[in-house]
Amino acid sequence: MTSPASSLPVAAAHPRLARVGAAARWTLAALACLWLALCTAVGPLYWDFENGTIANWNWTNTAFFVLSFAIYLGLIVIMVRFAAGQRVLPRAISGRLSRAGQQHSNQALEPSQSQSVVADSNVSKRHATAASRFATLGRWITRGTNRFWKLALVFFIGWLWVPTTLLAAFGADIRSQIREFSWAWNQWTGLQQPYIGFFSFVPMDIYPTAHYMWPPDSTYLTDQHNVVLTVFYGAVAAFSRYLTGSNDAGIVALAAGQMLLAVFCCAATANRFLNRPWMGVAQSTKDKNGSSTSTGNVSSTTSARIAQDSAPQLAGGRARFLILVFFLCCPLAVFATISITKSPLFAFSFVWWFGIWYELTQTWKPAGKRKGLTATVPIRLPRHSFVAFVLSTAVMLISAKYAWYIIALQIVLALIADRRRWTTYVVALLIPTMLIHGGISLAISSGAIIGGDPIESRGVQLQMIARVASRNPEGISEEAKKNLSDVFNLDQMADAYSQQDADPVKSSGIQAKKVSYKWRTVTPEDMTNFNKAWFEIVKDNPV
Repeated sequence: MTSPASSLPVAAAHPRLARVGAAARWTLAALACLWLALCTAVGPLYWDFENGTIANWNWTNTAFFVLSFAIYLGLIVIMVRFAAGQRVLPRAISGRLSRAGQQHSNQALEPSQSQSVVADSNVSKRHATAASRFATLGRWITRGTNRFWKLALVFFIGWLWVPTTLLAAFGADIRSQIREFSWAWNQWTGLQQPYIGFFSFVPMDIYPTAHYMWPPDSTYLTDQHNVVLTVFYGAVAAFSRYLTGSNDAGIVALAAGQMLLAVFCCAATANRFLNRPWMGVAQSTKDKNGSSTSTGNVSSTTSARIAQDSAPQLAGGRARFLILVFFLCCPLAVFATISITKSPLFAFSFVWWFGIWYELTQTWKPAGKRKGLTATVPIRLPRHSFVAFVLSTAVMLISAKYAWYIIALQIVLALIADRRRWTTYVVALLIPTMLIHGGISLAISSGAIIGGDPIESRGVQLQMIARVASRNPEGISEEAKKNLSDVFNLDQMADAYSQQDADPVKSSGIQAKKVSYKWRTVTPEDMTNFNKAWFEIVKDNPV
């Protein structure tokens, strides 16, 4: 194995910077493990939905925390050492195992145990035969997954039973989106649908949008569930009604389309991680005259761009098999393929996006030595990868509102760590964010659509307030009640509280509900006191 510095920019190869980078990486890993350990330790406390609270923390939970932290961090250490080609087991343990194995071999070769030697020989032959069969199977698995189209075929066949039997999975969100688009379409085509009476509802009342956000001119389209998806899903459902008189065919078509997108995204990313296609299949050599030649079906230019001797080994058959089995059998991945909500769409596009980042980190070529350090320079993304970078960013932005926070942070980090490819990040990340996020913001400010209600992002705060209102209403001060009274009805919050779901407290959904959120009368000024009330309630009721 070569030094990791051979695949990093020259700045990262400096010993002092390398130490800083290593410290930062391990700090991040330790913090992630601490968070996972905390989640593991508090989990048993909340198995009792009615009475579970962190106040019940005891030494058992502390033991869970310490043990799980050691396990999580140990797994990371093992994987890092394994990936770097280093010894996984400590030297003392591996030495003992080696000595024990050598001692066993010496005992097996004693003359007095000739029959045992014959038996061991037969066992060894069987083991060798089994190993040969496994090696053959591994080669076949590798050969069957060494191209994008082969991986796509595996995912397609493995997931095909889902859209052909279950057809689609969806909830209240898409029903609201279909209604919104239908009412907006009627408005665009000249059918007058004025806002109706106080005791009736319009689509945005189902997942309430505060009336102070509504523009002066009537519109029925909101960004409550991501306006681009609302228009797309609503248009497909409207076309389905035109052809069949029902939304069902449109919903099934959307589920099938998302399944195909999932196949594409997972296959493209698996191909990048398992096959590293930018490496080609040839190794650059030099002829007697010193010119570069190619020994495979990839041009010598491509082969020379990246040093083959610094590339990690391709994944073997066992790794490929386990990864594919996980994706084909994990319920979360399987049922997400036909789940018509924003989160699965974001997840699959993020997988696609993540694979391109892996390609970016791996496509550096040696550029000689500078002051005794290995210097490298980045390679421009191929056209198809660059287009994929732009498209995956766009799909993330239209599927989840929080995507632009992730992308904005990534732009900053990328420009710091890989500033030589700044044009790639500007075009593939910054411009789509400005066009999509900025365009939606402009449409909201101009009154073309209604913005999403910020109360939707306060689910954790609402659950805290509602829990206290339900379990300890005397613990809420008069000042907190006053600050909250213009936004929420505390009695209704307490009655609607459910540990499983924040929607009832937000008065969201089409189910019969207590109207705790005063979306018809709340004003921006009223919302300014919400955080004050929340902080005071939580401070007074830490349990």
